[in-house]
Amino acid sequence: MGAKKAAKDNNVVIEFCSPRFNDPKEQLKYLDIAILSKVDGIITHVSTAEDFTSLIDKAYFKGIPVVTIENDDNKSKRYSFIGVNSFEVGKKAAELIMKATGEGLI
Repeated sequence: MGAKKAAKDNNVVIEFCSPRFNDPKEQLKYLDIAILSKVDGIITHVSTAEDFTSLIDKAYFKGIPVVTIENDDNKSKRYSFIGVNSFEVGKKAAELIMKATGEGLI
């Protein structure tokens, strides 16, 4: 995993916390715990719940940078957003399916 290798290479600790299922309330709980723990930074997936904006802003005002991944919260004071190009993901998935099945384009 890239994040774990980067952490090891840079002598830092990275902790992965996520709910077992897609549960925005549990995600918010983990985000709040990270803020209260005064971590150095947070990387989080953002659900559509508006509560994420207030917690991301809470982290910002406590000096904790937040990077959002996959889904953005551009109304928040997040430090950065890392997303994917859905077209390219779909294209690559189609190529892999065609290779695995030996089929060409329909």
